[in-house]
Amino acid sequence: MEEAEIIQAGIGLLEGFTFKPNLSRELINILFPPRQTENEDAAMEDTTAESVRDAVGNCIADLFDICVRHHDVYLRCEGGETFCYLVLAVWKPEVRGAPFSPANIGRLIALSVEARRIHTSQSSTSRIIAATKLINNIDATIKIIDKISANKARGSRRRGNSVSSLYRPRYEKQEQTRPWPPLHFGPLDVAMVGMLDTRTEFFGLDWESKPKKEKEPLPTYPGDQDLPDVIRKYLCWLSLRETKPDSKVGLFLAPIAFHDHQGRKEWYWHTDKQSRLYATTDEFLDYAEEQLTKESKFFKNTVLGLLTPWFFDVEEVVTNAEKRQDSVPKVWQKTCFRAGMMISLARFNSRDNRYQLILFKPTLPHYERAAEPPDRQKKQDAWLEELIGKIRARFQIEEAWVGRKAKHHIKAPKKRKVAADSVESSCEFITEVVEEPRTIPNTKKDFLDRAFEVLEWPVDVHATNVMVIDG
Repeated sequence: MEEAEIIQAGIGLLEGFTFKPNLSRELINILFPPRQTENEDAAMEDTTAESVRDAVGNCIADLFDICVRHHDVYLRCEGGETFCYLVLAVWKPEVRGAPFSPANIGRLIALSVEARRIHTSQSSTSRIIAATKLINNIDATIKIIDKISANKARGSRRRGNSVSSLYRPRYEKQEQTRPWPPLHFGPLDVAMVGMLDTRTEFFGLDWESKPKKEKEPLPTYPGDQDLPDVIRKYLCWLSLRETKPDSKVGLFLAPIAFHDHQGRKEWYWHTDKQSRLYATTDEFLDYAEEQLTKESKFFKNTVLGLLTPWFFDVEEVVTNAEKRQDSVPKVWQKTCFRAGMMISLARFNSRDNRYQLILFKPTLPHYERAAEPPDRQKKQDAWLEELIGKIRARFQIEEAWVGRKAKHHIKAPKKRKVAADSVESSCEFITEVVEEPRTIPNTKKDFLDRAFEVLEWPVDVHATNVMVIDG
């Protein structure tokens, strides 16, 4: 039997669902896309329809388990693709198509829900089946979806469909008197901080709750070997702690490592699925565009992002792991140093669509061990060139700078024996700007004093407009 026929038969064996041909085809295309190499998924030759049924059933069950466990986030985000970013970060599927883009996660939810609704609506096939984890979770999710639809139909304009605050963790005894996350956090911000492990650490933290004098040491800056969840938590902590309702600086809450979702897929297995926790430049630009152009009192005039790509090829990491007789994910974590940089997009004023681009790229002489070595600099330059091309395709860049130094760079203590790496240095720059927006360079003299240089391409770098950032 051909592979496609086996998969089709396996999906047909899922109890409690009726996948019509068009639904089945789309589901298969997402879960089992064409192989990229001859060796990929070679074990499929011994696969049976029953094993496909079990694999797909377990995969979808985990998906809807995440929906149920984060149902308050689902409600506050009103479903949609923003919630799928939370799913992407939490879900660790083990089928060929993994990891799935947020758009495809949304389609998997929609396809499964439709197949379930079809099944329950057909009296001839609605026989009682055993209540499984999958059936229980998808039926609970359908109730959430129907609640959102009903609220929209009633014209409810209250943000979050009556869910103003996420539920506090069970251990948290102190009653929360304010909505959390704060209501000025957008849907994607809510999805990022609403993950259960992040919520457990930071529930209740906001700009009003932070102590005037710190009783506990602040989190240390993440470094170039830290896993992405460490970086995400730091960015979430910083945003929760510093972002006020009238703040005009927005912070993207995931480290950005790839230009598109294909990069996440390429590194998924080689990073032990950690690549799902990195964002793409396209996702950052979507977020920046929404924050900078939305018509509400919570609009931003500056959006910051932390870039953490690494300039190594999969093949060389695999070869290195073989030489070391070590696992590929461990070698990736310890030897594929992430190249930390900071990107800032800002509007000159609210009356036009001209933007300023700042790229903080720590290097010598101000940052002793932050610069990429010569053998990786060409890859870094090519990566940045592609990023700038994407930015220019979407934003009218009036002024662009690439630079070297935070306003108040604090060198590492001598007892540490090594200077800050590029991720630590970039986090320092971001923290400085989020805590005090006026520390970002604002005039040509400010930029030059801090060793920034004009980014070279045909733009009007002599514009007389000066961007003003409100703290």
